[in-house]
Amino acid sequence: MGNFLIVMAAEECRRQAEGLFQKGLRLCQRLKGQSRTVNILTRPSLWVAGFARLNSSGGKIAVDSETGNWLVSIGTWIHADGFGPEGQQRLLRLVREKGLRQVARNLEGFFVIAGGDGSDNEAYVLTDIVGSCHAYSRIEKGITAVAGSSLLLAALEESEIDPVGCQEFVQGGIIYEDRTLFREVRKLHPATQFSYKSGRLVRQECYWSTADLNPGSLTGSAATDALCDTIQTAARKIGSLVPRLLCDLTGGYDSRTLVAGFLSARVSISTAVSGETESPDVRISSALARLAAIPHRQSDPPPVHRYDQIHQALQLTDGEYDIVEYSPVSEIHREYAREFDLSVNGSFGEIARGYYWEILVPRTGNIGAIDAEKVARLRYLPRGFDSTIFPADQRVDLVEHFTNIIRRNNAGLENTPNTFQLDNTYLKLRMHRWQGRIASSTNQIWPCLSPFMFRSILEVMLQTDHHLRRRSLMIRELLPKLHREFSEYPLEHGYPPLPVTPLTLFRFWPIVPLYGNKAVSRLLRLGKQGARSTGPVSTVARLQLWQDPQIQEIMRCDRMLSTTVFEEQALRKFLSRSRHLEFPYGGQWARVLTLECLLRSLKEANSLI
Repeated sequence: MGNFLIVMAAEECRRQAEGLFQKGLRLCQRLKGQSRTVNILTRPSLWVAGFARLNSSGGKIAVDSETGNWLVSIGTWIHADGFGPEGQQRLLRLVREKGLRQVARNLEGFFVIAGGDGSDNEAYVLTDIVGSCHAYSRIEKGITAVAGSSLLLAALEESEIDPVGCQEFVQGGIIYEDRTLFREVRKLHPATQFSYKSGRLVRQECYWSTADLNPGSLTGSAATDALCDTIQTAARKIGSLVPRLLCDLTGGYDSRTLVAGFLSARVSISTAVSGETESPDVRISSALARLAAIPHRQSDPPPVHRYDQIHQALQLTDGEYDIVEYSPVSEIHREYAREFDLSVNGSFGEIARGYYWEILVPRTGNIGAIDAEKVARLRYLPRGFDSTIFPADQRVDLVEHFTNIIRRNNAGLENTPNTFQLDNTYLKLRMHRWQGRIASSTNQIWPCLSPFMFRSILEVMLQTDHHLRRRSLMIRELLPKLHREFSEYPLEHGYPPLPVTPLTLFRFWPIVPLYGNKAVSRLLRLGKQGARSTGPVSTVARLQLWQDPQIQEIMRCDRMLSTTVFEEQALRKFLSRSRHLEFPYGGQWARVLTLECLLRSLKEANSLI
C-alpha cells in the first residue's frame, strides 16, 4: 500500500485529534500531491486514512463486519500461507484467531501493518524485520499519530528541526536510528509490535532479533542448498501473486543471483537496467538477458535541471533522501509502473558475500567486541563534506557519534564472531535507513520488494559460517545451481562468478591486474579518513539547477528558512562556491537544497490550510 495516517486519542482529546486528522487529509494533498483514492475509517476516538500509490494500487482498509476489527498496510508482504496485500481481510481474520505475534512470524517482506479492535480504544502497528518500510509516530499529550510520512506528521503541528538528524542528513545523506529531520517525529523501530490504548503507547515488543540466531551454524553444501531452496521458494510465492514482474539486472552478483533464482523457479519475469549504453552494467545485463531470452529494458537516467523535477521527488521522499539524486530514479519508476506490477531488486544479497568484511582482516571471524571506532571511521564516516556550515558549538563529532551508534546496536553481541557483529551493524544502520529511504520512496509510486530481506533467506545468510561467505564464495557456489550460463558469464572485471578450481583457474587471469591496481589504490588512500562516498551529484546537474530562477530564489541565503541550523557566513561562502565548476561538495549542496525545499513546502502547505 502507498501510505496511511492514523490518529488515536484519549477521550478528553477527541475533538482536537479529529481536527488534526482532518488537517492531515488536507496536508496530504498539499505536501504529497495526494489526489488519488483515499479510504477512511472513523471511530469516536480513532481515525484512519489509507492512500493509494501513484499507480492507484493499495490504500484499502479491511474491516471485519462481525467484530469491527480493522487493518491497513503499506509495502509488500507475503504470508506463509501464500497470500499478499490483496488478502488483508484474510490477514485480519488470522490476527483475531492466532494473535498478532504469531501472524508476524509468518510474514515476509517489506511492510508496516496497523490495525485495531472494534472497541475503538486499542490499536497496534507492526514493522518489518529490518524496518526498511518506513513509518513514524508523533506523540503528544493524549494523542498519537502514526503515518508512513515523517513530513506529514511534522506538518500536523509546530515542529523544530532535530539538529543531530539534520547534520546526519546534510553531511552524509542518511538519518540513523529513530531520528528524523524533526524533533517531534520519530521513526518506528524494526521488527516491533507497538500497542496503543486510548491514544497512548502502552507497550512495544520486539518479535525478531539477530541475537536469537546462531552464527556459523550452517556450513558447506547444506548452507548453499538452503539458500538455493529459500530463494526459489520466495520466487515462486512472488510469481504466484504478481503477474508482471520487473527485476533489476546489473553487472554484479546480487541482481544476477536474484534473476537466476526466478528463472530456476520457472517464474516469468522481465528485467531492467539503468545507465548509458556502453556502461559495464548495461552491456553485461543486456548480454545476460539475451542468454536467458527474457524481455529487457534499458533506461538512460533523465537529466535533472528543473525545480519541478525535484519538487516531485520531494513529495515522495519527505526530504529524507537527496531529491536531486532521487529525481531521475523516480522518473524511471513512474514509466515502469505503467506497464508492470512489482519492482524487484537484489538489495540485501550482499550479506551472503561478507560485505564490508575486508576491514576485519586479518582477524576475520574472531570472537570479541568489534572495533566500533574503526568501523565508524572506515565505513560510516562520509567523505567530502564541509562541516563549517554548522555552528561550531553545535557540530557533531561524526566519528564519535557513529562509534556510539554501533556500540548501542551491537550491545549483547560481543561474544559472537566479529563478522556477525558487522552484519548486524550493516542491517541496523545502513539497510534500515539507507536502503529503506530508497524503497519507501519508490513504494509511493508502485510496489517494490527485495526478496533477500525475506526472513527465511536472511537467516540462512546470517547463520552461514564466515569461511563460506568470504570473497563471495557462497554466491559463486550457488549460481551454477541456479543458472549455469549466468555463472559462466564474466562480471564487470572480466572473470566469472564461479568457484576457483583447477578447471576454472584460467578464467580468472583478469584478477591479477585488478588486484594489483587495488593494492596501489589502497596504499595511496592510507591516512585518509572516510571510506564511503556521499553520493555526489553530477556537476552538470548542479550547474544546470543553478540556472533555474526558482532554484536561485530558493537558495538566496538572506531568505532561506534553513539558516536557523547553519552558520550564515559559512553557508554564504559554501553556496557561492557551489556555483562554480570546481566544487567538491556537490552531494552536500544537493542535500542543503533538499532541506530548504522541505522547509518551504512545509511552510507553504500550512499557510494554505
